[in-house]
This record gives sequence, structure tokens and C-alpha cells, in this order.
Amino acid sequence: MRRPEQLQTWVEKGELNFPEEYWPLLKYCGDPDAAVLALLRLQEADADAVECFSQTPVLWSRFLRLAGLSDALADLIIAYPDLLSALTLPVLGSLHSHEDIAAGFAAQMSDAAGGVDEIRERYYALLIEIAVSDLFAADSTSDFPEISWRISTLVDATLEAALTLARRQVPQANEGLSLAVLTLGKAGARELNYISDVDLIFVAKWPEEMTEGAALSAATSLAVALSTIVSGPGRWRPLWPIDTALRPEGKDGALVRGLDSYRSYYQKWAQPWEFQALLKARPVAGDLSLGRDFVAMVRPLVWEVSARPDFVEQSRAMRRRVESNINRQQRERHLKLGPGGLRDVEFTVQLLQLVHGRVDESVRSPNTLEALAQLCEGGYVGRAEAAELEYAYRYLRTLEHRIQLEKLKRSHVVPDSLERLRRYARSFCARLSGEGELDRTELLSAEDLENEWQRLRIRVRELHQQIFYRPLLSVTAALSNEDLRLSESAAEDRLKAIGYLDPRAALRHIGFLTAGVSRRASIVRQVLPAMLGWLADGANPDRGLLEFRIIAEEVGGSQWFGRTLRDSKQAAQRLCLILSSSLYLSDAIKLQPTLIRWLDGEDELAPLSIGQLRTETQAVISRQETLADASQRIRSIRSREVSRAGCADMIFGMDVALSGRRLADCTQVAIENALMVARNATEGADSLPMAVIAMGRLGGRECGYGSDADLVLIHDDAGCEESEATRIGAAVATQLRQILQAEPNSLGVDFDLRPEGKQGPLARSLQSLERYYQDWSVAWERQALVRARPIAGDESVQESYLRIVDQRRWHQPLTDNEIKQIRLLKARMEKERLPRGQKPNRNVKLGPGGLSDVEWTVQLAQLQHARLHPSLRVSSTLVALAALTDAGLVSDSDQKQLREAWVLASKIRAANALALGRTRGYKVDILPATDAQRSAVARILGYPAGAERQLEEDYLRAARHARSVFVRLFQGITEPAVGSHLE
Repeated sequence: MRRPEQLQTWVEKGELNFPEEYWPLLKYCGDPDAAVLALLRLQEADADAVECFSQTPVLWSRFLRLAGLSDALADLIIAYPDLLSALTLPVLGSLHSHEDIAAGFAAQMSDAAGGVDEIRERYYALLIEIAVSDLFAADSTSDFPEISWRISTLVDATLEAALTLARRQVPQANEGLSLAVLTLGKAGARELNYISDVDLIFVAKWPEEMTEGAALSAATSLAVALSTIVSGPGRWRPLWPIDTALRPEGKDGALVRGLDSYRSYYQKWAQPWEFQALLKARPVAGDLSLGRDFVAMVRPLVWEVSARPDFVEQSRAMRRRVESNINRQQRERHLKLGPGGLRDVEFTVQLLQLVHGRVDESVRSPNTLEALAQLCEGGYVGRAEAAELEYAYRYLRTLEHRIQLEKLKRSHVVPDSLERLRRYARSFCARLSGEGELDRTELLSAEDLENEWQRLRIRVRELHQQIFYRPLLSVTAALSNEDLRLSESAAEDRLKAIGYLDPRAALRHIGFLTAGVSRRASIVRQVLPAMLGWLADGANPDRGLLEFRIIAEEVGGSQWFGRTLRDSKQAAQRLCLILSSSLYLSDAIKLQPTLIRWLDGEDELAPLSIGQLRTETQAVISRQETLADASQRIRSIRSREVSRAGCADMIFGMDVALSGRRLADCTQVAIENALMVARNATEGADSLPMAVIAMGRLGGRECGYGSDADLVLIHDDAGCEESEATRIGAAVATQLRQILQAEPNSLGVDFDLRPEGKQGPLARSLQSLERYYQDWSVAWERQALVRARPIAGDESVQESYLRIVDQRRWHQPLTDNEIKQIRLLKARMEKERLPRGQKPNRNVKLGPGGLSDVEWTVQLAQLQHARLHPSLRVSSTLVALAALTDAGLVSDSDQKQLREAWVLASKIRAANALALGRTRGYKVDILPATDAQRSAVARILGYPAGAERQLEEDYLRAARHARSVFVRLFQGITEPAVGSHLE
């Protein structure tokens, strides 16, 4: 006891009648202080209780043991001392059959008015008996199945009694109307907790003389009355919540249906998760024959659900919905839904049932432990793993019982209070001695309970991989004698159920990877079970497994490869995500397998500074003897950095602003060094100062994975003949393009944004450039200069260039005619540049509300206001947009809508490139059209399996909002005309 002096004081003052001979019983109470306080309160509430204890000495130990854990049940006994009779039975734990309990209910119920209290009183008396027998168990974990079965039987009989009473309250339901009450979930599986939601479905049947409407109305009244008897207000506390949300159409659907209506719904409209719920359906009250007809009708559908093409995605979506209900702060201590919790055990067992139960009727028990035993007996789960998982489930469920008994509330969070953990631990069971005999001198401690729970959480997660994936290897590989061996058809079923579309090919890959006695095969046999699951979490596990096989063929014998996979779970898991979702990065890793090393940690994926890239690139090319070798090394370093950025985007979440700068910086360094190599290879170039100007996305440091380099080459021909300068400039530009565009690791180079476009010289002098902008340039060229940024070459030429273009882009007022030209050009682009046959709103670059709308809106505003607002003189779209808001030129709301659309469109383009392996072509710019593409892009962008359509909905909504801002700010139309938004 924490306060033994309090007990002594109460006894000495005569406030508590507690003979000292019974004090040692407190040693076996969860909380001795709480037990003594409950005893005091009971005697204060009913002095006759003392006499009851003296006449039946066994009450001392039973009441103290119960009150030491369950405040709720102790409070009930104090409020209703007659419940003490439940503790006076000669033998606790004698099993009550459904019929015995139902007969007891029938004998107690007097009439429709008073029957509710009598049902609840009888229920709690029997529940108290079950709880005390549980607390006196020598090994609570071993007794868990029996305790859970007894609670379920009590609930079944209570529902039958409640339905009988409901018929008395609803006379119209007695005219030949049949009602079947079926339980699902834990109630259906006979594995209830002390306090659980009881999931119900109601099925009605009526005689021909009754209309369907009248019958369903009466049956609904009957179902509502039953629910109120069990869960409604009353003198006694409600028994447990009734949940009818698993019925067709959920809370929006009819509470009661006829059998034909259920059949029609399940055959036409039901989702896969609804059939999973029906796996545990069981008739418990009312017309049991009608209930069995319902089960017979749905049972074939339940076992065919795993063959559906959307089964995997729907199962994951259902699990995600359940897990999303966890408070983030409670996740690590959530006994039911947290990692390694009860739901993980149940998910593992039920998934195996749905996969193998299609063809094997012997593994169809709705009860988790019975089903696990059947799966083990049927050869689908190894005996050692089954035994471990069974123990873990018993232990976790027993702990759940202790937590719920305390307050009789539906709680699944393990407290971190040592005091409360001590209470549960001491109520768990007596510790066994080495000979298997009860050691009454020592009970479980709070630390024992916490340590075992934490150990089991980790082990449950490991067991899922061992149970589900490791047996797949045994089909093709020679494992130890202890390993379970699945048949080939069973293995194919299992692979197909988790998302492999070609399970036979997958088994061939598994066979290749695990065959033989090589070091590689040995390591792969260790890591592949986990990797098969991680690959299945990606968009295309079939391709991911094939890519892994190709990489293993190439570098599997390398020590670093095996060591990385074996010693770094993080690297292996990240590799699986990449291989199953990104064709671009898979190809990059096949070309440079050592990139896998980056995946073990965070530092290797961090961006290198532009200074680091310059130092490395210059050092590398200084050692190359030929132009081709130097060129290849320049492109290789840039390609490596693009891959590094892609891996970071996939692993840490897509950040287009950061990756845009990373891609721009490595491209800039490549161009700097390519310019140097091109000048060295061009006769006379060393005497001609020149600079490279980045335009477009490179100029704005907003590059995507498919962005070309839009460049302009400028030179200062002072001291050089104009024709010679033009020749040298064109030769350097041509050489620069060849260096960067050569394979492998090609970078597209485009000089089309130079003055006069394709008709103008490839390189232009500063003097010619200045004359051009003064006399000939048009509005769109002025707009293109908004993102112009010098990135390479002679610094004095760069400074002179900025002096010329800054005057043109920032300091000259924009005329009304120029604004008109820019608007007309934008309208013409929308008509001419969108691919034919493509819905405009699916193009994230040129479509309504896409990148083009946002960028043109921002650039027009920059040209209009940068003369008076220096903060607008920037080349980045997002930076300029923020500056427009800071200057009061764009509202916070408009900025948010434009930014959201631009960012999401940029993410989709980046994800398209990573997923499809394409960096050019119109497909990079459109919302993915096929399920496979949609799944890959959504997964890269962090959308979970089953939420692929949400990505499309998010973008279309953001684009609609951005389009309305574009119409108002760019086109100058306050109210858009009907049809002005493009569909």
C-alpha cells in the first residue's frame, strides 16, 4: 500500500470493519489503496454488507481483488450492494451457456416498463462474475480466449432478452414479422472485450399480407427499441454502444432491410472492405434461420473478394482510415491501432484468410486465434511463428482487458504512468516459478509489463513479414527445415493479393535472387521477405522486383551492396520505394548502382553547395585528356546531382522550390564548365569575352526534372572584328550545345529565346543587343527578360548585360499596347499550343489555372510595377509573388491560390518525370491518365494507396481557383464571362 497508515487509522477508529487476518489479501490487489477505499465506501453505503462479508469469508478476497483493479465495477457494487451475490457462488468461472443466461433473463423480466433495469442488473452481475474469475486466473493470458468467449455469450443472450423486451414495447412488430439480429466484428467472432462496440445488422422478413413499407417501419422501430434497451439512458448505466454503421450505405442507409435488398446491394454496390467486415457475421438473436440465410447469401461473396482487382488498394485504404483516427500523440502507445498493436495481428491473420480461404474452406473461422491455428494446420503459417503471434495476441488482449476494466470504458491507450501500469501488472497474473508453479511471493511489476509490451510491439511487426513474405521464398529457394513451404499456387495467391499483377514472374525473380550458396543469395534471403512487402507498398511492385533483380545481377557480388541491404533497413526500404515507383531513378541507379549508398541516412541526400559543385567539377575535368572525356564527366556530375535531388524528393517529400534550386545550380555549374571546355576547343575564343544568360526556368532557378536549358550567349566584340566575333561566338555556342546534349546524361539546350529567335545569330554582341532592345524588340521579348539571369562567363560582360536588360525590363513603363500584345499572345498560346484531343484542364502547364496562367500573371505585374517597387526585380515566380503581396499589389487570398496551383502543377510535372522516366514530351505536362501512371505519381507525391483520385481532385480545384484570379488580374476582367473558364 502507498498509505498503510490510513488503513490502520480507519480500523482503529471503527470506521472500517476489516479484520486484520484478511489484510494479507491486499498483496494480490492491483491497487491495495483503491481496494480498501472501495471497501470503506461499501460499508458506508450499506452497513449490512459487513454482515454479508462475515457470513461468506470468500467475499473478502473476491471483492478486494475486483476493487483493486476496477473502479467502475466497484462503484456499481457500492451503488447496488445486491450485486455482491455474484461473488458468493461456490465456484467462480463455471461456464454459463447462452440458454442458461437467456432463461435467467426471462425469469427476471416482469414487464415492458421495468424490464430494462432487470436486464442491465442481470448483465452486470454476470459480468462481475466473469471479471473476478479472470482476476483469479493462474495465467490470465492463457485464460483470455475463455473470458472473451464468456463475455460474447453474455452479450448474445442480452441481445436476445433485449429483443424480447422490444417486442413488448412495439406491438405492431408481433404480426408475423421476423427480425434477425446479426453481429459482426469482435462480437461476431466471439472475442469481445469487457466494453466494446457491438456491430449489428438487422434483417427483416414479413408475411405476404404486410406491405414492405409497413414491415420495414415496424422492424426499424423494433431495432431502435432494442438499441435503446441496451444503450439508452436509464437508472443503470448503459451496457455497451451499438454500432450499425457497417450496414449497406453506412449511416445514410436503411437500418433494416429485407434479404433481397441486401443481396442486391452486395452484388452491385458493396466495396471490398464491406465483405471483409462480413467475414465475422453471425446470427445471435431473433429469427436465427433468417440470420443463417443471410450468412449463406454473403459468405461466397466474402471469399471471392480477394480476387477483385481493387482488393489491395481498398484494403490499404480501409486500414488507413482506421489508423487515421489515432491521435498522433497517442500513436506509439495505442494498443489497438499503433505499430505492432492488435490490429496488426488481426490484419495479418485476416489477410491470409482472405487470400487462402478462397480455395481452402478449412481456414475460414471468424475468430482470430482459431483462424491462426487453422492457418498453421493448413500449412500457411509456420508453427513457431504461429505460436509467437498467438502469445502476442493473448498478451495484448489481456492488457487491453485490464485497461478497460479499470473504468469500464473503451480505452486502448497504454498509460505511461508507472502507478497505473503497476495496477494493471499486479492484476495480470501471479508470476510462474521455474517449475511452473505459482510463486505467490512476487507479482508482475510495472517495468515487467512495459518491457514485455514494448518487446511484443516490435516482434508483431517482424512476425507479419516472417509469416506473410518469408514462405514465398520457400517455393523457389532451399531454406532451413524449420521454414514453412508454400505450394506454388498458394504463393501466387499471396503475391497477387498484395498487388503483384504477374505472380509467376515474381516467383521466377525470387528464385533467381535466392538460388545458390553465394554471399549475395544468402543476404538476399535475409532481406527479401521485408523487401517484397515494401515493394508492394509502391505503385508497381512487379517492375520494382524486376529492377531489383537487374541491379542484383550487376552488383550483387559487391561487398558494399550486401552490407547496405543487410545492415540498413532504411536503405532497403527506400530502395524499394524508388524501384517500384520511379522509372527515372531506377534507370539512374542501374547506371550508377553506388547511388544506393545515399539511401542510408540523410546527409548524402542533402544538396551540395554551388561552390562544392564547382570545385569538384573543375578538379575532375582538369584530369581528362580529351574533349569527349571532359564533356562526359561534366554531364555525369550533373546527372548524379539530378538523381540526388530526385531521391530526396521521393524520400523526404516533394519540395519543388528546393529541388528547383538544386537542379538549377547543378545545371549552372555544368554550363560554366561546358563553356570553359567549348572556349578551349574553339580557335580565337580566348580573346573574346563572353557570358551565358539563363532564361526561363533556369533563369528563375525553378527547374524541373524535364527542363531544358534556355540560354542566350553574349560577347563583347571590342577589339575584335564583328564578323570574326560572330563566327567565334557561333562556334562556341555550337560546341557548348554539343557538349551538353551528347549522350549519355544529355541536357537539352535551347537558344530560341535569343533576340530574333531562330532567325538571329547564335551569339550576339553587347552593342548589337542594346541596339536591338532599343529599336526592334517586341512585348513578349521584354516579358521573357523577366527571368533572365547571367550564370557563366566573363563577369564584366554579365554586368554590362544586366545594365542593358534592367533598363528594358524594370525601368521602362509598360505601355497599354504592350499589355494588349502580351494578353493576345497568351490567348493565342492557349488555342495553338495545347495538344489536340487533350482536355485543356488536364494540362498542368498550359491549361487553365496551370503554370502558364500563374507565371504570366506574375510577370505582367512585375513589368507594370517593378519601376516603383525594387523588390519585384527578381527572376523567381514564387519570390516575385510574395513580393507583390508584400507591396500590396496582390491580396493574400489571391497569392495563396496562385501559389497553391503553381506548386501543385510543378509537383505533378516533377512526379511525371520521375515516374515515367521521361523528361520531354507532352505527357510530362498532363495529369496522369492511366491507373498505373496515376498510382506512381500519387505515391511519389505522398498520396497513400487508394487516394490516387484525390490528387486529381486537388489539382483541378486549385487550378479553378487560380484561373479565376488569372482572369481578374491578368485579363483585367472583374467578372469572368460565361464559359471563360476552360473545361
